[in-house]
Amino acid sequence: MNIVYKETPADLCLYQNVSEDPRLAHFTALLDARGTGANWTDEYRKLKKAVFAAPERSPLAPTVWKDALVRLMLSENPTNKKLEAGTQISHNDVLLHEMSLFSQFYNFDWQSVSAEAGDELDPLGTVCYEAGSPLSEALKAGKPQEILNALTGMIRTRGLGVFSSAKLFRLDEDGDPIPCVPGRFKPMEEIIGCDPQKEKIIRNTQALISGAGALNALLYGDMGTGKSSMVKALTLMFENTPLRFIEIHKGEFGYFRKLFARIRETNYPFIIFIDDLSFEAGDEDYKSMKNALEGSFEDIPNNLAIYATSNRRGLVSQSQSERKDAVNAREILEEKLSLLSRFGLTLQFSAPPQDDYLAIVHALAEKNEIDIENEILEEQALKWALRHLNRSGRTAEQFVVSLMAGSIDENMQLQTD
Repeated sequence: MNIVYKETPADLCLYQNVSEDPRLAHFTALLDARGTGANWTDEYRKLKKAVFAAPERSPLAPTVWKDALVRLMLSENPTNKKLEAGTQISHNDVLLHEMSLFSQFYNFDWQSVSAEAGDELDPLGTVCYEAGSPLSEALKAGKPQEILNALTGMIRTRGLGVFSSAKLFRLDEDGDPIPCVPGRFKPMEEIIGCDPQKEKIIRNTQALISGAGALNALLYGDMGTGKSSMVKALTLMFENTPLRFIEIHKGEFGYFRKLFARIRETNYPFIIFIDDLSFEAGDEDYKSMKNALEGSFEDIPNNLAIYATSNRRGLVSQSQSERKDAVNAREILEEKLSLLSRFGLTLQFSAPPQDDYLAIVHALAEKNEIDIENEILEEQALKWALRHLNRSGRTAEQFVVSLMAGSIDENMQLQTD
């Protein structure tokens, strides 16, 4: 039996952008054709292809059709931006009606349609995920106000558009955020020897997430001491919060203003991460960053903090002519330090003393179940550090990895069998 829908996705007003998606456009054509008795199987096949062409992600609903619809409802549009910001929507009756329409589309009887089309697999209606979300449950129940409440809640926790799909981002060639694949980051508890720095950066990040406001942070000091690892560990520590991370590089600082405007529109916290930040004299990137941080009527968004790492605290190197210019030395120094002053939280990382370095080696060896006498382990760890002209957490980690791989050369006189 053909069920005639008096309203289709084409009748959506507040969510017009959703109706223009190819999946719902084919769904509308399918409903129209079934209502008039025309051949609708071509639209059914087109709809299947469009649904399965979408990138696979962690599901939010139990079938591919329902999952696609939930994701479309979380897309970026003026209505959802108002819901995200908590702005009053004047046409509340229209909004609730469209929630009811979404429920009808969500609960569409694909089993009957698939059978009529001779499609025994019923790919759109078959339950294939053990997954759900507050929004999917509300759509199933069909109560408009509950659907709206669930949609608003998900928007405020998951985000809209591209920000609903991931927690870690980079910039594309146009300066727009796009999801990036997380690396194999080290958990915070595995970063040894810098507990005071851990405590301060965690407390600052918690303040950002809570909405209390946070300081921009500069983590500076010796190479291999855990600066970058500590920021990356935050992504694991706070992965179940609304916090997003956007990594940007030198050459992309001209996009700061565009990025600030995008972040200001959202209702969740962001950290912009800049790794290995430093500038040479006359560097244009320095001017771009300085102008973005302090040269505008607009402040940095309240839901944003910038975390940068650097091997030097001053950030900007001094040219030979500047060193000789004793008359303007103070003015030059103040200019160099003006950017640094925008980082309210500065955390220094130093190469650990020998005892702390060996403690890191022992902790890593124990974690990886390396069975070597303490005296031999320490002797070889110190030789390794001397050979690499560096005593740091990274050096300790590289030493232990070499032990595990049995790749330390004969000059080290270490037997790994």
